[in-house]
Amino acid sequence: MAKEAGDAFDPEVIRIIFDKGYFKILDISGDIEPPKKGQTPEKTLLCYGSSLTHGSNSFTMSETWAAVAAKALHTDLLNYGMAGSCAVEHETVDYIASSGENGCWDTALLELGANVLSWDEKKIRERAGYAVKTVAERNPDKQIYIISPFYCGADLKNDPRPGNWRRILKETVSQLGFKNVTYICGTDLLDKISLISADEVHPNIYGIAEIAKRIIEILKE
Repeated sequence: MAKEAGDAFDPEVIRIIFDKGYFKILDISGDIEPPKKGQTPEKTLLCYGSSLTHGSNSFTMSETWAAVAAKALHTDLLNYGMAGSCAVEHETVDYIASSGENGCWDTALLELGANVLSWDEKKIRERAGYAVKTVAERNPDKQIYIISPFYCGADLKNDPRPGNWRRILKETVSQLGFKNVTYICGTDLLDKISLISADEVHPNIYGIAEIAKRIIEILKE
């Protein structure tokens, strides 16, 4: 059944997907066991970023652009989108790098900048450089994609800050020169104000679908 539906998960596997908030698992009981080899996808896609990656404005967590892309690519998903909190801290970067070393993911998409557009150039270069160098250097066998800010209301108002992030991220990836790192300009994924919600930041449902479509095309290449 799963094969006919193009689903990489065995129908016997039940996934519990949390939306937002704070959760504490107190106990697990019943006739259950971890999935066996072959019951889950062979590959895992990790996505790190802001609320735009976490899934704001999507109907459910199964319909975020990250989830839609993972399903189309027949991979499992680790969604590390952090609403309002994607500050590219060294500790977070170190965790992503180490989890890759431990085989927790095979491809990483790092969406950077949306929560910290006001940073000066020196801080952007330091944090972005550390992120690219650390994750790529410690995971040379994995593909890593750096996504700069999507089109937003600031662009419509000719605010230079999103453009600064795009320029610096592109330069950082180019200067470091890792063969396993690819820069993706955010406006190549989302480029119209009509694809953004009334808050002028988060994609609407059509924007989410557009990001997923373009991410799938890029990763399939």
